[in-house]
Amino acid sequence: MASIVASDLKAFLSVNNPENDASNSGGIIQDELHANGSIRCEIVDLAAADTVTAVSGVTGGADQRSLTITGRNAGGTIVAQTLPLNGTTPVVFSGNTFERIMKVEAASKNASNTVTVTRTTGGASICTLPPNCVAVRRMFYDAASSSSGALDRYEGHYFKSINTTNSLNAAAVTLTVDALNHLTMVLAAATGDISSPGNRLLGPGLSGYVDNGAAQTVPGGTLAIGPSASGSRIFVWLKQSLAQSAAAFKDSFTTQIAGTTT
Repeated sequence: MASIVASDLKAFLSVNNPENDASNSGGIIQDELHANGSIRCEIVDLAAADTVTAVSGVTGGADQRSLTITGRNAGGTIVAQTLPLNGTTPVVFSGNTFERIMKVEAASKNASNTVTVTRTTGGASICTLPPNCVAVRRMFYDAASSSSGALDRYEGHYFKSINTTNSLNAAAVTLTVDALNHLTMVLAAATGDISSPGNRLLGPGLSGYVDNGAAQTVPGGTLAIGPSASGSRIFVWLKQSLAQSAAAFKDSFTTQIAGTTT
C-alpha cells in the first residue's frame, strides 16, 4: 500500500477563472481528468523584468503546439505573445519584457509532454504545464481597487488527492503566506465540486474566514482515495479585500494542505 506523498496532492483551478468582475468565479474542478485538460495556479514571480523562454519535453516527439504567454510589462500594461513550441529546442518569447506572468496557455492538452517556462536570463523556473495541462493562471487577474469604496473579491482553487490507495486523514488547509495581508480563506462546506455563486464580487455565502497561519479542517476530516472520487477534492475560497483607492501592489500567496496517512 502506497502512503500519500506531497506529489499526490495537487492544486487545480475550476472551469471559471474570471479576468474581470462580470465573469463567473468557481464551479467544477478542471483537473487532469477534464476533457479539455487541467488548469493549474502555481506561478513563481520573476526576480527582475525579463523575456521568457519555453521548452517542451522530448517524450512523445516534437511538440509544436501554440503557446500564449500573457503578463504585465514594466509599465503595468497587460501584453501577450503567441509562438509555436519547438520540442526540446528553447523558444524565446522576445516580443515582451515581462514584469510578471499572468497566464500561460497551450492551444491543446498533450498526454506526454511537459512544458517548462523560465526566465531567459539565468533560467529560473516560472511555471510548468505537465501532461494534460492546458494552462497555468494567476488568480485575481487584473483586480484593482475602487474609488467609490472598499471592495472584496472571491476566487479559489481545489486541493485534490490523486493517491489511488489511501485517503488523507486529519486533512487541513492553511493560508501560509500572504505578505501584504490582503487575503483571508475559508473552505467549502463539503468536499467535491462546487457551484459557481456568480461573478467574483459575489461571495459563496460562507462564514468563518481565517487569516494566514490558521489551519482549517477539511469538512469530514478526510480527502478520499483519488483521483476520480468526489470526496478526493476540496475547494478553497480566498477573499481579496482592497481598501478604497488602494495603491497598486505586487503580491503572491501560498496555501498548503496537510494530513496523515498510513
